[in-house]
Amino acid sequence: MFSNNILKRGLVLLGCGKMGSALLSGWLEQGIDPKSVWILDPKPSDWLLSIGVRVNEMLPDDPAAVLVAVKPQMMGEALPRLQRFGSATTLFISVAAGTPISAFEDVLGKSTPIVRAMPNTPAAIGQGITALIGNGRATEKDVLEAQSLMAAVGQTLVLQNEQQNRCGHGRVWLWSGLCIFDDRGLGCGGCESRLAGGYGNAACAGHRCGCRCFGGPFGGECRTTSDQCHQPQWYDPSGA
Repeated sequence: MFSNNILKRGLVLLGCGKMGSALLSGWLEQGIDPKSVWILDPKPSDWLLSIGVRVNEMLPDDPAAVLVAVKPQMMGEALPRLQRFGSATTLFISVAAGTPISAFEDVLGKSTPIVRAMPNTPAAIGQGITALIGNGRATEKDVLEAQSLMAAVGQTLVLQNEQQNRCGHGRVWLWSGLCIFDDRGLGCGGCESRLAGGYGNAACAGHRCGCRCFGGPFGGECRTTSDQCHQPQWYDPSGA
């Protein structure tokens, strides 16, 4: 469900590629008023232009939230367009891979509430899991708002710091403190990682973990992790 804050003040989506479209589709299925959503995208699809959302129109003066879904290489050009909403009451949520909260604070100001959301690949088909972490300015209410929006593409999980996500690589994301294996390294699925709290299916949805030592199809390997994470890292050597 969407908060009255979102419905009254509006929601801005910066970038509407694969992940942005998946989120938008989920919001529409959940009943959001299309006129409450503003989209900024340089090449809007025919689908996007046909569903009643506000595409490349003048933005509201004080949107409740801005969700940033552009590719990291486009961030330097795209984010400054929204700088006027920084250091105010607008919540910024980012799903941009590899872009830490500090990069947003440098542009928007440290007093801007920011939540970094890190969805895995199956989120693009609504069956994923998203790890979220807020900056010092983000309140519990802000994080809950971000969780509500990201729930459109699957389950959500709140982290205590960004380093907890360092187990996540490529197509499969596993989080520190949740990666649990038996003495054979088996649990669920093909290479059969197992996550506590029922997150395993979401972490491996739509594919099998890519680890050769457990028979995964991507031909990856199991590597030793950093000191911050004492669990195996799964990675796809293709870099996709």
